[in-house]
Formats: sequence, structure tokens, C-alpha cells
Amino acid sequence: MKSTKPVIVLPGQLYLDEEKNRYLIVSARNGETITYRGQGFIGMLEDSVFIDRFLPVDPVDVSAEELISLVDLTGLPVTPKVGFIKD
Repeated sequence: MKSTKPVIVLPGQLYLDEEKNRYLIVSARNGETITYRGQGFIGMLEDSVFIDRFLPVDPVDVSAEELISLVDLTGLPVTPKVGFIKD
């Protein structure tokens, strides 16, 4: 039986990598694998690991210039949105 787990991490969502003290944006989702990008880095993680590792960010907390840079990294016409907030 196939899992009906809801998709909670989607392209355009913003997160913070506390270790790097840098924002990142989700650029793709392929099954349970999340691809993300930030200024000077790119990565891939399973969605459950991704959610445990990064903190969600509200776009209003990011400068307009940085938002534009992050969206440009995706290569997609996405609107920045807050990342999934884990209960």
C-alpha cells in the first residue's frame, strides 16, 4: 500500500541553516527527497531529516534583496513562503 503522507516541504519555502547562519530555499522535491539552495551551497536530504535540521523562516523577516537572490537560485517561478512549522 502506498503512503498517503501529505507533502509539507515544497519549492519556494524558506528555512534557516543555523550552522551556516544562512537562509536557504527549497528548490525541488522528488518523492521524499528535498533539494535546497542557499548563497554558496546546495544540498539534498530526506524530508524528515530536512525538517529536523532547518528552521522555518517567514519571508517578511528576509530582506527584499536576499529574497530575490534566493528565488533566482531555484530557477523556478516560485513565490517565497514560510517553511513548514513542525509541531
